[in-house]
Amino acid sequence: MIDGDTVEVAVDLGMRITRTVRVRILGFDAPELFSGTVEERADGQRWKAALEEMVLGQQVYLRTEKDRTSFDRYLAHIWRASDGLYVALPDKTMMMGA
Repeated sequence: MIDGDTVEVAVDLGMRITRTVRVRILGFDAPELFSGTVEERADGQRWKAALEEMVLGQQVYLRTEKDRTSFDRYLAHIWRASDGLYVALPDKTMMMGA
């Protein structure tokens, strides 16, 4: 888990070949963990924790966009394989501790 909107995933390429890539979740724009105000960094930690709860250690399905960003990561929609849960933008009031 990188932060509240970027994860590292092991992509199964078939024939027992995997590659670890960074994936920026489309629709997420989590606060940064290491810049901004103390409150913004705390919000970033909450977003990261919520994302970890949804996908950490889970098998997921990705639908990537064709373009790559300049940050050496893919853009993707993510679904949990176990129950088909679409990993969507969390409710902002929940994420901001309201």
